[in-house]
Amino acid sequence: MACDVNQCSVFSLFVDDSIINVLVQETNRYAQQKLNRLKLSPSARMHQWKPTNPPEIKQFLGFLLWMGLVNVSPIANYWSKKNVYNFSLPSSIMSRNSFELLLSNIHFVNNNTITPQDRVGKIFQFCNQLQDNFQKVYTPGDDIVIDESLIPWRGRLIFRQYITNKAHKYSIKLFKLCANDGYTWAMKIYSGKSADGIRETGLAQNVTSVTKLKPLAVLEYNKGKCGIDGSDQMMSYATTMRR
Repeated sequence: MACDVNQCSVFSLFVDDSIINVLVQETNRYAQQKLNRLKLSPSARMHQWKPTNPPEIKQFLGFLLWMGLVNVSPIANYWSKKNVYNFSLPSSIMSRNSFELLLSNIHFVNNNTITPQDRVGKIFQFCNQLQDNFQKVYTPGDDIVIDESLIPWRGRLIFRQYITNKAHKYSIKLFKLCANDGYTWAMKIYSGKSADGIRETGLAQNVTSVTKLKPLAVLEYNKGKCGIDGSDQMMSYATTMRR
């Protein structure tokens, strides 16, 4: 996928070659496991799977970012020839069939290495790699804030949250440490009750260390709160709500 040289360089600081290689290896592994495990009909699209590679994965990720800015639903309409759509970019990157095969097989870890009790095992290593790169690239200033973000999610997930007063009532809760310019420096996924079955209360306290209840702390929090708002806005461009 063509992009500005500077944009690609910045993106590669975060999603570097080591992450791309993991995506290639684990996506190919999962696709082969699926072919070996499932009894597919002769006409099943999965038979058309071809092992992916780093250039294709980079195109796929770039395509996903573009789709976050050009919001069309359902996904098939990106390849539609109707006048209301008729985008030239998608078909120049990859076919709809190739995209949907990658989308259905994309993986970040070998499923056979995940313990049944590990609720975030499928993405834990990937998130840690991203976070390491976030912290290598940028050091926040004095004004930072820790708060929760909600990622809309209606799929089956044991730690999915239900919050009645939100526009998207079903979501995944994410704690983030952000600079006041919206840069996410650290993050933690809330995966539900702790292993001992005790319900976690004061979730933000568990993530942050020490809680300060002085008025000054409240003022400082409000001062840096715009960082979370900016981070949430950028995150909304790649919503999980579109199929």
